[in-house]
Amino acid sequence: MRCAILLLFSGWIFSLMTASCGTKPTANLQAKSAEVDSLVVRARRSGAKNIDSLRTVERDLAKRYVEKIGIENIAADDLYAAARLFHKAQRPDTAVELLEKYVAQNEKNLDAMDMLFELYLDGEKPAAAEKLFKNRMALIESQQLGTYYLYLYYGYADTGLDQDAIRLADEAAVKADSAMALRLQVEKSELLWRQGEHEKAMSLLDDLRKKYGSSEQSLSRIEKKENLFKLIGRKSSELHAEQWIDSAPMTLSLLRGRVVLLEFWAPWCGPCRATFPHLKHLYDAYKGQGLEIIGVTKYYGYFNQLGEDRRDLSEEDEISFIKKFKEHHRIPFPYAIISNEDADPVYTAFGVGGIPHVLLLDKKGRVRDFAIGSGKANEQLLERAIRQLLQESL
Repeated sequence: MRCAILLLFSGWIFSLMTASCGTKPTANLQAKSAEVDSLVVRARRSGAKNIDSLRTVERDLAKRYVEKIGIENIAADDLYAAARLFHKAQRPDTAVELLEKYVAQNEKNLDAMDMLFELYLDGEKPAAAEKLFKNRMALIESQQLGTYYLYLYYGYADTGLDQDAIRLADEAAVKADSAMALRLQVEKSELLWRQGEHEKAMSLLDDLRKKYGSSEQSLSRIEKKENLFKLIGRKSSELHAEQWIDSAPMTLSLLRGRVVLLEFWAPWCGPCRATFPHLKHLYDAYKGQGLEIIGVTKYYGYFNQLGEDRRDLSEEDEISFIKKFKEHHRIPFPYAIISNEDADPVYTAFGVGGIPHVLLLDKKGRVRDFAIGSGKANEQLLERAIRQLLQESL
């Protein structure tokens, strides 16, 4: 007897796999993995648009394929395919175990190495990721080295291992391409600032300006970080927003007496979306004590969430999608949208170089702290700073 797994989704039928009923769980692992890996691409070619739902189908199918697999029974040639299935099934520890076995036997498979590298970082094991990278550095093209250094830098920084992050930034200054070397040195200046080495951080940026300042793009990166540091302790600029969602127009001056968290974000930004659960926690926990949160974004002209992939959007249509996005994610605090005309000066005034970019304003309207990116280290930093600022008198 033969059985087919069929997927009915959004009005279309997609044959995922035909397999013999009763076969061993470890049979056809490479074919099963290929089916799961290509599901979203093939579904979109067939007209499906809701990527979020497709990812759920992808996960559930992978779970079905791996639920009865004993990893000790997986053949050596199938280890990589099995690891991909376990990864898609949201079982990263098992995926890591399988990849470690496979990579040890297939040292030149950079795709498998990259997957293991990313899983180490996701699992907050930057030292293991660095060891893997260093052992196989000779196999990696020189122009790609900087990307590995960047991920390692964030892996260490996000787990509070600042000195290791700084060490990686300095290594990259020698071994990575100039653009990535600059980026990591600029990031290093932020860690120095966090450690209270303010003069050292500004001196580093001054040195970078002398070395890379002939490039407009490089100079912009340096100046944005300088602007951010110079904001600390000063009254913030006013926030000029063209549109407000779920709020009447607000001004920062009228919020004096409250602690204000501004998050600059965008719908397409994965790290921005990763901050949502913690921001909602902060809002629920501290709004009654005097915390205000405002999500700040600008017009990008496209929207690629909630199963959509829209380009060349009018401002009116983009606002409509942002409202749906906000409702979908159950964001309880207001959004402010900056006009195209004001976007550059506003983002420059608030030191925004990358997103998510968070600024904390005290009750007197002074910028007191910042956090760039997502992750546990930033979550802890923000909550600690909010508690302190709420206790201060006006």
